[in-house]
Amino acid sequence: KVNIHMKNEVYIEKLISSLKNRLDKNSALYRNTYFGNVVLSKVKFYPACTDEELKKYSSIPLPVDYLQFLKISNGAELFTDDYKGSRALLELYSLDKIFEGKNFYVNNLKIEDTYPIGHLLDNADLVVNIQDLKNGGQYLSLSDGSKKFNYTFQEWLDKFIIAQGNEFWLLDQPFR
Repeated sequence: KVNIHMKNEVYIEKLISSLKNRLDKNSALYRNTYFGNVVLSKVKFYPACTDEELKKYSSIPLPVDYLQFLKISNGAELFTDDYKGSRALLELYSLDKIFEGKNFYVNNLKIEDTYPIGHLLDNADLVVNIQDLKNGGQYLSLSDGSKKFNYTFQEWLDKFIIAQGNEFWLLDQPFR
């Protein structure tokens, strides 16, 4: 039986657990890439945030599902392999790194209403727009402006995992 999730239901714990279940003893799994290639990729999760850490950064409005993710893993590195130079295809930021990123966006880029929650290798930061988040809109996008997502964080991450680290939003386009 397939579980159909309600739009507002937080299922991030199940999502992370199902990914962890696919990992071998070295925290790795085989994944498909473009043109039929198969590579061995590592996945790294970190210890959960403490309540003290969450209180320390409570001034940053976080999506409910990202907050739930931080309670499971304070950041993550998804799909690290030799195929992409031994760097994670997706780094999801810890609370400390989100805070640093928000300060960088405000002080260096002069962007007050957006902060990064992760980075996609060879692409851009994955960012949250604070006003869109507060208004219940499409708050998640790429920092280079190339894509605004109509998904919550957990829906975006779910699609990224299903696509095995490939840029699912580009899969309907010809390969480059």
